[in-house]
Parts: sequence; structure tokens; C-alpha cells
Amino acid sequence: MNKLILLICIAVVFMGCAQQPKTIYTTKEVVTVHTGDTVWGIASRYCGDVYMLEYLEELKSLPENKKVLKPNRPLQPGDKLTVLDIKK
Repeated sequence: MNKLILLICIAVVFMGCAQQPKTIYTTKEVVTVHTGDTVWGIASRYCGDVYMLEYLEELKSLPENKKVLKPNRPLQPGDKLTVLDIKK
């Protein structure tokens, strides 16, 4: 009985994850990085924490951001980061 309940709960979670709508981005904007800025912080201003991981992957995939968002490279003040505005 406990295993059945557990399986039903897992199935419900997977069904909910599969139904998330694809986010539509409308425009690009170039942001200048300031002291203390993080990729997560900048992204949360434009994404609102709703689909943050998806949004971060989209930012990393933009050709304009390849040099700025290299793995293990911290953001530097003055870096230019292209962000996406979400269609509301």
C-alpha cells in the first residue's frame, strides 16, 4: 500500500514537470556588469525566479555571452551580458 502511494506521488510530480510551458523571450538587452553582480542576480531581475535554470541555460547558449559566461570565470565589472526579456 505504501509503495503504491509513493508511485502515485512520483507520477504526479513527473506529470507536473512535463506540463511546464515553454517560456517565450521577446527581446534582447545588453547589461553592463557592476561590482557585486552575479549571473543569478542579473537573471532574476529579468526572469523573476520562475524558470531560472531554463533561463540561465538560454543565456549561456547565446553567442554574445560565450566569452563572458565561460565556466569558472567570474563576472568582472564592465563585462557586457546579453539578457532576454520574457514575454508576459
